[in-house]
Amino acid sequence: MAAAVADSTTSAPPTDSPKVIFRGNFPGTKTTDFNQWPNLDFEDMDSTLAVQQYIQQTIRRDVSDVEAILKSPETQDEGVWKYEHLRQFSMELNGLAVLLQGECNPKMCTQMTATEQWIFLCAAHKTPKECPAIDYTRHTLDGAACLLNSNKYFPSRISIKECFVAKLASVCRRVYRIFSHAYFHHRVLFDAFEAETHLCRRFTTYVVKYDLMAKEVLIIPMLDSVDVAQPTPISTSPPSFTPLATLPKSESEA
Repeated sequence: MAAAVADSTTSAPPTDSPKVIFRGNFPGTKTTDFNQWPNLDFEDMDSTLAVQQYIQQTIRRDVSDVEAILKSPETQDEGVWKYEHLRQFSMELNGLAVLLQGECNPKMCTQMTATEQWIFLCAAHKTPKECPAIDYTRHTLDGAACLLNSNKYFPSRISIKECFVAKLASVCRRVYRIFSHAYFHHRVLFDAFEAETHLCRRFTTYVVKYDLMAKEVLIIPMLDSVDVAQPTPISTSPPSFTPLATLPKSESEA
């Protein structure tokens, strides 16, 4: 959400006054004219939403420059930086969710799976259970939004307690499953979305950079520096849940 640097006024400013720049999209603004205001240095951003604005500004400058997007200003608190990026990922992932709705229906994708070895339980229920993939996607994004907007855990956009920063890893694991399902089961759709947004590559770089996910669960080949987990043969023994689903409750819900 963009914020105004200065309030608009109905009276014209004196001719010798500096030009007032409104950093927002007025009602009726054409899509092609969205966010067409000059870039601002991070040090000059004085809003409580400065980190979000800076991240979005860097994305608009070059969505493919993942390293630049993830590079934190020197004075920025790391916890807030990680938090704001995860908020941004969750918002942008709604675009992938909308695309998935066209072909990922409950009859075709009855479970949230990636490869045949990975079946994920949905933590949105009182007791974690299987969900159709599209429902899992919606529940996961809704849950991420509720947590990341919680006044209990994240009451400030300026500073965050370290004990609450630790909750970000759980959100990352759940969100990554949306990418995984799209990659392995809706590849054409995934490739088109990724070509436009570079979102999965950015997300993978983010979780590796900040050690938010174990490398063995990164199963999408996005980074040359990360060896993705290789699928293992399916056991012929009586069926059981796959690795994530058989973890203790604290992990299966994560």
